[in-house]
Amino acid sequence: MTRRAIPRGAVAPRPRSVTARILLLAARMVKRGWLQWDAAKTADGRSVPTKYHRANYDVPVVAVCFTEAVFRAAYQITGEVYSDALSAYDEYPTIRAVCDALLAVKPDLHDVGPINWNNDPERTQEDVVALLRAAARRSRSACSAAATSRDQAPSLRPQP
Repeated sequence: MTRRAIPRGAVAPRPRSVTARILLLAARMVKRGWLQWDAAKTADGRSVPTKYHRANYDVPVVAVCFTEAVFRAAYQITGEVYSDALSAYDEYPTIRAVCDALLAVKPDLHDVGPINWNNDPERTQEDVVALLRAAARRSRSACSAAATSRDQAPSLRPQP
């Protein structure tokens, strides 16, 4: 792997957190093809069952709903397979971080539920993509703020 030098005066790009990477990949999936009232569809129009198994995540799809996009993106980035959507928040810190980023941008998502939010007849593909991207930005800025505060934290090392 070759490293490129950053020109003097240029700002290095901020590293993306796993959370931001998952959210951005989910946004790309939804942008490619979005569904309501179904989790995922293959190119020939078949529905992919919503059973959370590695075999289902390996099935190529052309369209996904909001929740399926997040779970598929998390699987592609981390390799984690979730037993079910309801327990994923409690069992997996990765999904908890993704949900927290989404809720930071859209707090009422908790009350409505992500599936109902996705399936709202007035919801658009652009709404879903915008939420995922906004949560990714929020996640990146939170990651940068944590790194900055860590860099500015007083050192525990004795001063000479």
